[in-house]
Amino acid sequence: MHKRLFTAMILSMAIAGCQDPIQPFPSHDCVGACHQLNVLGCGEGDPSPLRGIPCESWCSQYHAQEYMPEWAPCVSQATSVDDVHACGLTCE
Repeated sequence: MHKRLFTAMILSMAIAGCQDPIQPFPSHDCVGACHQLNVLGCGEGDPSPLRGIPCESWCSQYHAQEYMPEWAPCVSQATSVDDVHACGLTCE
């Protein structure tokens, strides 16, 4: 009995650890950036808290205003939270 339980635990841990790595998104625009933010669990990928504006919309508006450097091309290629941080976002 204990051998079966141990084997099942080891097998389930091995399967859980075999997730495909996160890949960069093919497009380098806000659609790609928002996709990566959602995949990585970053709150910036959610709709805006006050008005519920989708990430793709507020991202595009933000970049069109040219307030700060464009981060979408960088974030669309991010494969980790550290990569998102390097692009200038906090990933909360």
